[in-house]
Amino acid sequence: MIELTIKRPNGEIEKVQTSKFGYSLSKVLFGKIQDATKAAGKGEVLSWGKVDDRTAEEKAAHDLADKIEGLKIGLAKAHRTNNAWLVSKIEKQLDELKK
Repeated sequence: MIELTIKRPNGEIEKVQTSKFGYSLSKVLFGKIQDATKAAGKGEVLSWGKVDDRTAEEKAAHDLADKIEGLKIGLAKAHRTNNAWLVSKIEKQLDELKK
């Protein structure tokens, strides 16, 4: 989710969250948002940032999936180089994570 910081015409600073743009804005799109907001008389868009609205469980699951994927990549490299010691080590790490 994206959070825009907007200075309204009355001077108030407001934070607006939207998922319309996903989790990122290009410089061009941000400039268009700034121009459109100003042209509509709604104020000045000062900045934007990412908002992580996932639950703790979702974050933990994502982190675990990242670790497993990283180990799988390492395992593939170990197999390509015929490094039996490293293959064994990585397989043990994968088994531990999957418990």
